[in-house]
Amino acid sequence: LSPNHTYPKMAALTRATKANYIIHDRIQAETTDREDHTFCGIMFPVKCKDILPLDHLVINSVAVRGALGPLTVWVTKSEDLNGEIQLSKKHWTKIYQKEHEPSFVGYKELDLSANPIILKPGQVKGIYIHSTRRGDEAIVYDNKAKQKTVDDSFITILPGRAHVSEK
Repeated sequence: LSPNHTYPKMAALTRATKANYIIHDRIQAETTDREDHTFCGIMFPVKCKDILPLDHLVINSVAVRGALGPLTVWVTKSEDLNGEIQLSKKHWTKIYQKEHEPSFVGYKELDLSANPIILKPGQVKGIYIHSTRRGDEAIVYDNKAKQKTVDDSFITILPGRAHVSEK
């Protein structure tokens, strides 16, 4: 090592700590469908995992089937960071509203891209899909069979709760 020579910096010292690009990748979280029950609504928590280096995860759609009707999708507000889902309406924001024809066999995709759900690593948000259609056949729902409904490298979907009122 020469005291008069300038050596290049080690690559690890000059590497960026945040990406300056966006990866557009579609990941589909498949859930089981045993056609257990139908209800007016379903509420479930979704957690963005913090084991991979990512800035945020975007949910652009969800899919449901049933008698459907007038559907809304709600998400817990971002200040609810403790992971516990609050049931009071003041803690939720409506991000989707549209009338849907019945679809008892195939899933209907609800496009949330105008108001996507954005999750930071470690963050938990509640998603609530509701129909104001009279009766309780609006949304097909599976009873809890496992501790986690979906668990992959990016996201964990936890078991939800059904809602039996169209109001």
